[in-house]
Amino acid sequence: MHGKPITRVCFDHDVYIRYSDLFEAFMMHTGDESKTLQGLTLDPESLFATDWMYGEDHPIKDEITWTRTTS
Repeated sequence: MHGKPITRVCFDHDVYIRYSDLFEAFMMHTGDESKTLQGLTLDPESLFATDWMYGEDHPIKDEITWTRTTS
């Protein structure tokens, strides 16, 4: 999952996070904007949630294909 976009089913699909090696930090992407997060805090519900998804960047289109994780 290193560097791949991740999100949850319950999140808005335009919102996702990924780890950036360049900035050595998590980046939150919302539509066309990105911001660096000082840290990533997960509440217990998110930590144990089973609806996490990871994304793959499409090689031609400028979009992400999401795959739901299995627990």
